[in-house]
Amino acid sequence: MEQNRPVHSTFVVERKFPKPPETVFQAFSDPAKARRWYAEGDGHDLREFTSDFRVGGAQTLRYVLGPNTPVAGMTINNQR
Repeated sequence: MEQNRPVHSTFVVERKFPKPPETVFQAFSDPAKARRWYAEGDGHDLREFTSDFRVGGAQTLRYVLGPNTPVAGMTINNQR
């Protein structure tokens, strides 16, 4: 039986915001706003969120999917 191999690729998400660039930058660089936008939600249990918006900084997001999701109990780790 042939093994499935993971496919690693890159994709780009482009969004347009109806606000001036300064307002959008401020929203992305504010850790509390970034946490609300990227990390908080009803379908999972947030375990870790860090955000360093400086050049070379990183963002870490770790959460466990809730019981009403297709893969309940799965831990998701996202690092940018």
